[in-house]
Amino acid sequence: MSPRCPSCPPWPAAPFNSSTREARSLRDGSAFGGVEGLLPRRERGDYRAYTVPTPGSDDRGARRIVTGRNGETYYTDDPYASFTAVPR
Repeated sequence: MSPRCPSCPPWPAAPFNSSTREARSLRDGSAFGGVEGLLPRRERGDYRAYTVPTPGSDDRGARRIVTGRNGETYYTDDPYASFTAVPR
């Protein structure tokens, strides 16, 4: 993970506009287990995942922000295969 993410979208990711056909995912805020072993090890439930809107996508897309209980934030755009730390 690199310390900077120049291509990351602004944080926090805004919910989708309710006047469009896009809607925020019902999965937003759900616990993320980090079973891939790529993030620092934490207690179960310490990480939460949120959808980052993907322009032009008809579905949830692959982009996510994962936050930790201690304020750490990570970005992924390749379904949890890699993460980039997002500076505060």
